Amino acid sequence: MNSLAITALAIVLSVSRVFAQTAISQTVQQTRADVTMEGTLSLPANVTQKVPVVLIIAGSGPTDRDGNSKLGVSGDTYKLLADSLNNRGVAVLRYDKRGAGKSFPADMSKFKEENWTFDDAIHDAEGWVKQLKADNRFSKIIIAGHSEGSLVGMIAAHQTNADGFISIAGLGRNIAETLKEQLKTLPDEMRQTAYKDLDSLRNGQFVKKPPIMLMSLFRPSVQPYMMSWMKYDPAVEINKIKAPVLVILGKRDLQVQMLDAETLTTARPNAATAYFDRMTHMLKDTESDDQAANMKTYKDPSLPLTTGLVPAIAGFIKSLR
Repeated sequence: MNSLAITALAIVLSVSRVFAQTAISQTVQQTRADVTMEGTLSLPANVTQKVPVVLIIAGSGPTDRDGNSKLGVSGDTYKLLADSLNNRGVAVLRYDKRGAGKSFPADMSKFKEENWTFDDAIHDAEGWVKQLKADNRFSKIIIAGHSEGSLVGMIAAHQTNADGFISIAGLGRNIAETLKEQLKTLPDEMRQTAYKDLDSLRNGQFVKKPPIMLMSLFRPSVQPYMMSWMKYDPAVEINKIKAPVLVILGKRDLQVQMLDAETLTTARPNAATAYFDRMTHMLKDTESDDQAANMKTYKDPSLPLTTGLVPAIAGFIKSLR
């Protein structure tokens, strides 16, 4: 091996050792009635004083603490975000949602989808905040909710008096209205039926005969969750938060529109904002509007987070008084 190669290898090993020392991680648990939930709490290394901590609340589906899902998401988004914030002196707690990762009950026969509600997700988040508040290593507690987790986080931030709230790619409208927009390309008769069924759920009424073609959305076992979700309006909930708020969105997000961010900031005029031209829903850049390129950000853990995202979050946290 020549001297140049030896020097390069030494640099790589040195950087690896430094990186390995930047955070200290520990497994944490929360037991709630029917399930023991598990997460990872990571702190900057060599901490000698209290540091702020961010609770990351995941988006929809069976999403784990790394931001991955068995439904085809494997980009490690939350893990990358935690590592980056640790490097900037911020602790992070990220957890497996109930039904994902290691957050399952011992008795699976009691773990049924029809028993889940949106309020369960809120109470789970509140439980994690309670644990963080009891830990004297932290100076401030900030909730960062991604996608569906944005609404969960808004309500939890209000209920627990968090020190700050960050909405990352969060909807600004009731989920019923968002779903109607997503279903607008259906054939007329099916679209009208779907709209009627969404209105029924929003009014707290079960859909007894959901369309076969839309069974994944209206299946009986998921209807209690949908009805409980539709009780909440993000534009109302964000204005209940007493703490400072930051709204983040990427302009190449295929799931959430700029209208959503604008709805949130209209409801909360004093919110800070951070918008990124090339960022997708997975908080990573895509160089074009091509859908295939966009979907790559959902599956490639080697892709870095959008440049400027972490500084925006860290800057907001450091601004808190």
